[in-house]
Amino acid sequence: MSKETYVESILTKDEKILYEGQLHWAVYIQGVVLFLIGLFFLSGINATQRNSAFVGFCSIFFALAILSLVKALTLRQTTELAITNKRVISKFGFIRRTTFEIILNKIEGVQLHQSVLGRVLGYSNLVVKGTGTGNAPIAFISNSKEFRNKLDTLLHDINS
Repeated sequence: MSKETYVESILTKDEKILYEGQLHWAVYIQGVVLFLIGLFFLSGINATQRNSAFVGFCSIFFALAILSLVKALTLRQTTELAITNKRVISKFGFIRRTTFEIILNKIEGVQLHQSVLGRVLGYSNLVVKGTGTGNAPIAFISNSKEFRNKLDTLLHDINS
């Protein structure tokens, strides 16, 4: 028996999930880079030159790497992205939760921002712009073009 997700728990009568997105693994890059920097500094000095200050310096990178990786893991595991037949829903966080819900007929447009690294690795930042409701930013979304295309198709069908 699987646990009901946030998106499933807020569906209204006759509302169905049409597409679910997810965050890209690139959310881990910062933590991996910090870990590699710490490893680089630690491996560059031989054992006789290592002192407590130097080890403490390297430990800072390792601690920041661990914190960054835990944060990325938590974000990736607790984020829900969905397009239903009535709205776009995104939920971030576990203890401190941030949600965006925009009704389909209130969506003004969708913007896709993709860096060079995003193009290479296959992720983007997506912003769903709502009329009178603000914007719903979704960073590091995997398959963002597919998410946007599903949304565009649904919006086209509604407006036709």
